[in-house]
Amino acid sequence: MYLLENMTWAKAQEAFSKCKTAIIPLGSTEQHGPHLPLGTDFFTAQYFSDAMVNVDYNAIITPVLPIGFADYHSDFPGTLSLTYDTLMHVVSEICEKLIGYGIDHILFFNTHGGNAAPLGRVAYALRQRGIVAATYMWFEMIGHIKDEWKLIGHGDASETAFVLAYRPETCDPNDAIRPTNKNLTDKLIMGDMNEIMFKGVMPVHFQLRVKDVSDIGAMLEPSLYPDGDHGQWMEGVDPKMAEDMTKVVMEYLAEFLPEFEKVHFDPVV
Repeated sequence: MYLLENMTWAKAQEAFSKCKTAIIPLGSTEQHGPHLPLGTDFFTAQYFSDAMVNVDYNAIITPVLPIGFADYHSDFPGTLSLTYDTLMHVVSEICEKLIGYGIDHILFFNTHGGNAAPLGRVAYALRQRGIVAATYMWFEMIGHIKDEWKLIGHGDASETAFVLAYRPETCDPNDAIRPTNKNLTDKLIMGDMNEIMFKGVMPVHFQLRVKDVSDIGAMLEPSLYPDGDHGQWMEGVDPKMAEDMTKVVMEYLAEFLPEFEKVHFDPVV
């Protein structure tokens, strides 16, 4: 793969002549509890992006977008956020340039859940034009590979591992506090950020802010481990954990991208 930011325009021109797929990594600048830096999500995106260069496939990787939609975190100082519409416009304009260079398949490599809805709207608009676009989120897949990699919340061991691997000076796992979620009532139990469990199921979707469910910013998300608590909050965390997870994600991409390029849509007329 080709990391666009490291190339001259002449080398980029040559790369675009070989590539039909572009990968746009997206992160966020938002609070991650008492032990992780605001850059956690885009550090993770950058770590993955650097690893993609070693995947043997003709695809262009754009620079990481470090700010996304994270307004619901902004009661904790330092969080930055674009609006839905602004994020959609920014991503859409990046896509327009890529399409102009001959790209017709675009994969959003997203490391922050808040970006998913705006990216979905961009992908749908592109599909209407016959451009194939999709969003991949590593944290939705990785727990299916190893049970100990299951995410159990915001600011957990999985996210901490990437910061330890990429910017270890910015975090100290000893400062981590296992969060206690605030439920909305005794019977309306937090399932994840916007899904509330009532009588053991989650039929009601709220639109909440992080402060509604957490006093420290970190959160447990019980819907991610319905069969019980998979490990302790910081159990097994070290840089090797991030390296191992990244290897699995790169193997996934190497197999996924050829199938992705087989997809073709006619534009809606």
